[in-house]
Amino acid sequence: MSINYEPFDELDVMSNYLMNALASDPEIGEPFARLLIRKLIGKEVGEIHVRAESIVTPRHPGNRGVRLDIEVIEESNSVVTDASEYYGTESAVVNIYDFEPHRQHEEDVPRKHRYRQASIDSKMMKKGKNDFTKIPGLYIVNILNYDPFDKDNCVYSFEMRCEEFPDMCYDYGVTILYFNTEGKHGGNAALRGFLKFLEHSTADNIVDEGTEEMAHYVEQIKARSERRDEYMTLGEYLDGEVARLAKEQQEHQREEITKRLTEEITERVTEEV
Repeated sequence: MSINYEPFDELDVMSNYLMNALASDPEIGEPFARLLIRKLIGKEVGEIHVRAESIVTPRHPGNRGVRLDIEVIEESNSVVTDASEYYGTESAVVNIYDFEPHRQHEEDVPRKHRYRQASIDSKMMKKGKNDFTKIPGLYIVNILNYDPFDKDNCVYSFEMRCEEFPDMCYDYGVTILYFNTEGKHGGNAALRGFLKFLEHSTADNIVDEGTEEMAHYVEQIKARSERRDEYMTLGEYLDGEVARLAKEQQEHQREEITKRLTEEITERVTEEV
């Protein structure tokens, strides 16, 4: 039995492997992250550091950690903060961007993000510190190929608001965004075109400078033989793991059947005796 994974040349940006390869590449990682922030959030950023597949470990060993697919740290040249110490920089961390591509439907995503936010924030303040203004802004950006809210929109933005006074500013510092690559409404034509290219990264979906730039990064990654070899090795490893697990399952089922038959035969013999 083998896994039906996509051929390397047909990988889209939304695929876990290609997204990780783009973000972790020493030459492409930073401009790739800047492009995502510019096209999805509409911001230009200064100094940034990009981490792929980073882990936020829990404070208590019995608690669950959090894995961030792509973590982008934005800095300023102001006073060093607790956050900058945690991230190993000498500048103040002003914003954290967490990009999460999803191709599988998930349940309770809002509550999942509540835990994700708490896990990230728990690292921002050291014991004895009281200045909570030093906690950086947080953007949790979900890129989905399905609509989590069934409104056929391409973007959903959530921030903390006052129910009685919706226009009143409440500086909570957290923005959660959902981008639906199949959405037909909301945003603008450029955003919808960019999202479509993330899901279907083919030449016929290059429609403007944003998709052209992204296509250039994808082309560079796919032209590297070491990436192709790595992907093929990963496929072979996954096939081996599937075969191993299937064999273990068969052995477990065989043991369960043998055990059950033994118990039944023993019970019958006992009754006859």
